[in-house]
Amino acid sequence: MRPNKRRVDNSEIVLLVQNNTSKKSYLDSTQSLTLAVLGAISIRITPIERLVQTVWALMDGGWKPPVEVISGTLKSQVELGHIVETESWVQSVPFLYGLTPKGAEEFQILIRKPLPTCVDPISCASAAIKYGLLDLIENEDLHLVAGDLARFFNAIRASLKDRLEVIRNDRPFIYGAVGERITCVDKRLSTINHFIKGQARRNLVP
Repeated sequence: MRPNKRRVDNSEIVLLVQNNTSKKSYLDSTQSLTLAVLGAISIRITPIERLVQTVWALMDGGWKPPVEVISGTLKSQVELGHIVETESWVQSVPFLYGLTPKGAEEFQILIRKPLPTCVDPISCASAAIKYGLLDLIENEDLHLVAGDLARFFNAIRASLKDRLEVIRNDRPFIYGAVGERITCVDKRLSTINHFIKGQARRNLVP
């Protein structure tokens, strides 16, 4: 996906351009942003400021679409009937946003879509979104989504290990930084494993 830049009020806004998204079998950047927006309001009705901050938190810092882009996605989801916009009694918060049943169905469709096979910043952000929304996944989809995340995180780990071999002997600080990233990936893989086991035990309780 190639960013399309438009100049508005002398400032650059990076817009996501959707190219043949419907033909793709994996979760792309446009769908990942939609998933993040739907997931951000899945628990409670939410003002726009909290929604934006939640979306950025889900993306884990690897990708940070501008507020204007997030607002555009929010507007399109309202028009599709996936999100309901209601007026607030608080003057400083004019509107609140909540998930509709149709939006909940769309959320489950998107979170079941597999991550790309490539490891790049947007794909990593997509994986971070899925990881942050694990507690919202329906039980019958848990192993599918968790398995996809494990595959992607293992691919990240293998890529980082390859980099370590190149810088092992003469770049100690870079070596340490990459090692810290591997530790983070290992923690996420462990969390996914414990989460699946915990869900399985809860399902066995009558």
